[in-house]
Amino acid sequence: MKKYVFMIPSIINMGGAQMYVRNKVVWLRKQGWDVQVISARTGKVIISELVEFNAIFSELDYPIYLFPKKKQNNVIDYIKSILEPQDFEQIVIESTCIGITTWAEAIAKEIGAKHIAYLLQESNVIDNLQLQEYFKFKHKRRELVSITDQSLKMMFETFSPISIEQSYKLPAYCNNVVEDIDSPFLHNTDWEKYDYKVGCLSRIDKPFIMPAVTNFAKFAQSHCDKKFLLFMIGGAPENTPFESNIKKVFRGIKNVELFISGYMFPISAKLLESFDAFFSTAGSCWPCMRSGVPTIAIDGNDFMPTGVMKHTTLHSLFRGDDEPALDYQEVFEDVIIKMKYNKFAPDHEINEPDFSEHMEFMNLSASEQDYFDVTEISPLTISL
Repeated sequence: MKKYVFMIPSIINMGGAQMYVRNKVVWLRKQGWDVQVISARTGKVIISELVEFNAIFSELDYPIYLFPKKKQNNVIDYIKSILEPQDFEQIVIESTCIGITTWAEAIAKEIGAKHIAYLLQESNVIDNLQLQEYFKFKHKRRELVSITDQSLKMMFETFSPISIEQSYKLPAYCNNVVEDIDSPFLHNTDWEKYDYKVGCLSRIDKPFIMPAVTNFAKFAQSHCDKKFLLFMIGGAPENTPFESNIKKVFRGIKNVELFISGYMFPISAKLLESFDAFFSTAGSCWPCMRSGVPTIAIDGNDFMPTGVMKHTTLHSLFRGDDEPALDYQEVFEDVIIKMKYNKFAPDHEINEPDFSEHMEFMNLSASEQDYFDVTEISPLTISL
């Protein structure tokens, strides 16, 4: 028997990471794997396929080396008892963010598992010298990979530069969130009273949101004779200020009606097709683009527009070397008012993703067992 273990920050709420894990859990089980998901945060689990996973350790939200040895050992022993490694001939652990990779490495060492660090973050900055050595070790063993061919390159740039060929990437399939279903928003919204209907599909706590909505508010004010709907499909964790901060931006702007839906899964294809334009970033750009609606992609580093998906760019997260940062006002003007980019026929992705490429990457990693002693990393070794 073989077991696959995800160690991730959260399965609660709804975002690209949760959808990716859901998709891979479904695929792995079809391939005969026993699957476990271990996370750090409690809350409402929206994706039905993740509801069963209730192994939660709040310590995983912080690197292992920040805890005393006794606490480290207690958590490791508890997770080991959940995994029951003695019952499996092969165990793979996949971690998805910098802090959790340290726990995953320590647990992999304890039970003799393969540990793949698959970083899903849009930006990974490491200024701890020993942590840098750890990731150099994982990269050398080909046990480190990210979501774009720029991500690892940017991560290593300041301490151990690598080539674009060494900046390993794998697709984090998370775009099959759209289904051919009805939506109450289609019937509860008076679509005809707006001149322009603009959507944003994203968690609203992402860092690009405030620059984007602030610029959209400025744009709408320059067209005060037009009525705009800004429909934000997504939510943020409970008891956070993100929704109220967005609402403050539009306070007093009478020609914009703002609607924030909260987390939504699945998403109605008909709802997406109802908009005149979208703006988003990363994986959320793709279902918007596939709806046929012109979709403005926003760079994950500087939060400026990169281009219009499929029309002028295919970079949804980081712009290409030949793609300069664009001006929000000009892009909004071209896409929304001038309608420079026509809608095209919807082509929604409804098939279950295939993760064979992920397994091929793992099979090409170092075959001999070797681990970095992450428990000895000092939190004080900061590079200046």
